[in-house]
Amino acid sequence: MFTTRRKGIIAILCAVFAAALIACAISLAPSASRTAPVYAAEGDLQITEIVDANDSSKTYQTVEEAVVAGIEVIIDTAEDGSYKGYSSLDNAMWTSLTGRTLILLQDCKTSYMKLSNNSIIDLNGHDLVYTGTATIPFNTSGITAAITDTSVSGTGRGGTLNITGERDGAKSVFEIGATLNVSNINIDSTGCVFYPRGSTAKLNITNCDITTTGIFCVATNAGDQAYYGVTINIADSSLTAAAENYDDCAIMMNVSGSLNIENSVITGDRQGLFVRAGDVTVVNSEIVLTGNWAAQEVNDENAYHNEDWQSGNEAPSAAIVAGNRNGTYFADANVTIENSTITAPESVPAIPAIYADATNEPQGTAETSYSSNVSISGAETSVTGSIVNNATDGDGKSIEIAVTGGTFTADVAEYIPEGTILTQDESGKIIEDESNVDSAVAEVGGVKYTTLQGAINVAADGAVVTMLKDAEEDIVVAEGQDITLDLNGKTLTNESDHTITNSGTLTITDTVGGGTVDNITHGRGALVNYGTATLNGGTFTRSQEAGTYEPNNANGNSWYTLKNYGYLTINEGATVTTRLSDGENAVGGYSSLIANGYQNSTDYTNNNGLVTVTENVATIVINGGTFSGGINTLKNDEGSTATINGGVFTNVTQAAVQNWNNLTINGGTFNAENDNVDAVITGCWDSSTIGSNGVTVIEGGTFNGAVTSISGYSEGIDYEISGGTFSEAFDSSYVADGSVLYTTDGDSFTVGTDDEAIAADIKIIIDGVGYTEVPESVVATVGAEGEVPAGYESLQDAIDAAADGDTITLVRDITTTS
Repeated sequence: MFTTRRKGIIAILCAVFAAALIACAISLAPSASRTAPVYAAEGDLQITEIVDANDSSKTYQTVEEAVVAGIEVIIDTAEDGSYKGYSSLDNAMWTSLTGRTLILLQDCKTSYMKLSNNSIIDLNGHDLVYTGTATIPFNTSGITAAITDTSVSGTGRGGTLNITGERDGAKSVFEIGATLNVSNINIDSTGCVFYPRGSTAKLNITNCDITTTGIFCVATNAGDQAYYGVTINIADSSLTAAAENYDDCAIMMNVSGSLNIENSVITGDRQGLFVRAGDVTVVNSEIVLTGNWAAQEVNDENAYHNEDWQSGNEAPSAAIVAGNRNGTYFADANVTIENSTITAPESVPAIPAIYADATNEPQGTAETSYSSNVSISGAETSVTGSIVNNATDGDGKSIEIAVTGGTFTADVAEYIPEGTILTQDESGKIIEDESNVDSAVAEVGGVKYTTLQGAINVAADGAVVTMLKDAEEDIVVAEGQDITLDLNGKTLTNESDHTITNSGTLTITDTVGGGTVDNITHGRGALVNYGTATLNGGTFTRSQEAGTYEPNNANGNSWYTLKNYGYLTINEGATVTTRLSDGENAVGGYSSLIANGYQNSTDYTNNNGLVTVTENVATIVINGGTFSGGINTLKNDEGSTATINGGVFTNVTQAAVQNWNNLTINGGTFNAENDNVDAVITGCWDSSTIGSNGVTVIEGGTFNGAVTSISGYSEGIDYEISGGTFSEAFDSSYVADGSVLYTTDGDSFTVGTDDEAIAADIKIIIDGVGYTEVPESVVATVGAEGEVPAGYESLQDAIDAAADGDTITLVRDITTTS
């Protein structure tokens, strides 16, 4: 229960805003087998019968009859639409509400209130007064309840929930550990109206007007990490904190989690929105600070700007406060503002619109300090008041404020990200600098940047970064980022090392076609992936000339167009290749087109010191694409896993695919076009060196060349082939149990089941290969029922090969002397 007074609140609530809001009034059915009450267009309840809960002999056929008889509320009881009527809300609250809908027929008052699983409290256009002072708990994980008013529709407000019981300004009315949906009502309250706590807490407020004389409308509590991970969604609503002494904050978030505010107005006297920790999004909304607290003579308008903060909202006054200066909150504070209005009182100019701070050393049991990040965008954004970044050189605080759109009464030029073509005009509006437009290389979120890396650095999770012109940069996608790079038909080349180094989640597309990622120096990779990468389009290549770089195996990432240490997916539309110097040898010497995993170490730090790999978990999945060039098109290294479901692979100097560990091929076309080395799939050269006994599983695909024909390149790898079409036969020991290698024309070979071989009219197996005709040299066959028999040139050989239960069949007349 949230009973701590504000002066002693433990690390009060930091808002975490989720990215999905409830866009319409909530209509929650009590259970799957029953339906919610039905209302006529004018809001009248349609019923079949109301039974008096005090006297079952009394029934009412209309709401009007029930009201005249003194019935205040009704509770649905059955699928036939009948209800029980109660003469007081107090009495009704003591009944079981699980899976039921309670509907007000008149204005009601109760000293006891509860929320039950899958229940609905429907104000039905009336007021509900809760006079109790106890907190109403709703904490069972996995359950849901709703407070709504179905007498109105759309964005309408119906009745009012009046919470009149006296309580400490920070004591909660509703303590939430489950899902609570509140819609289409007004709330006038004392205390903190809603206190969500824990990862199972989800509070959805839609189409509501909420006012409290307490400190908070919505607040979290960081006193215990079990309270972290909340989800709060506020849409089409107004939340106003109106404490008598003006020492209030409409929304306080101080735990990890998400808070999303959309199309809403948030108003407070000391702070409108306080985000000590968590992920917060404010879209098409207003955050308003009245300034009433700072205007009082007893208060110092600069209080806590340069002092240690206290608990709760005892911190600087601003429309939005982001971050934490001291205390234990164990999460960064991330605030995203888009097309919204942020207003600080012009009558108190010392009070900023936005105030950002951060810790400069680890807090409590944490091993790291926490950052504060504020992103402001959108042409419709309007900020009245200053923006304060309370970091100084050398103080160790990590505070990032990025302004890419809106109109500001203060000079915010210092917060415009480096590398944009933006400027602030005389009216305070953020606009494009016309003199710099032609230098734009990339765009994200409608903002153009002079470097691709600059656009990537500010891209939010899920953002698309679009190239606008060719660029020559070494690009890094940092750990924790999740972005899409659209090549947009342009070419990205590197300056020195890898063209793209990914440690986050990266998707590469090419919406117009013709886009290229090229490594032009050192041959160290067009893409080196340590995180999760997906290639949906573009051409990836190394175009350095031969002899310009001597590969150094010790650096662990030379020689390759693509090098994967994480999870790499390649889909149809992507092309991977490399320039050849003489049509035969790969550029830069010994080289593979794609390398999955690594050979030399189980503890590898890449050249830039970005990522340390302590366990080889490299995984590649290829669903399509075109792959050509390199000593191999794919080299699957020790400890790594590769799956090929499609694509076209063409080798140059060795095999199309070289597997040193675990490889599964379900589809694709594999070509060996070099006259000297015609293998399409090989193993490693020396199992004693590699120390790995891997397996190549082939379940489908087309193979134009020998499965393996390079001397010494099959060691350490077992083959299990149960499907596919092959231009050449191969060692029958490669065929998986239950499968048969056969040919119907002598030119193309197929691996299938015994039933498939029989259906293809395969008559006999000789040296592991099935044929449609029995050669004249065969005199006997051996096989079990339902299998294609094996052929032998002598009866004795057949007898020697027969197992228990096999049948030996003579196919030729023979003469024997014994």
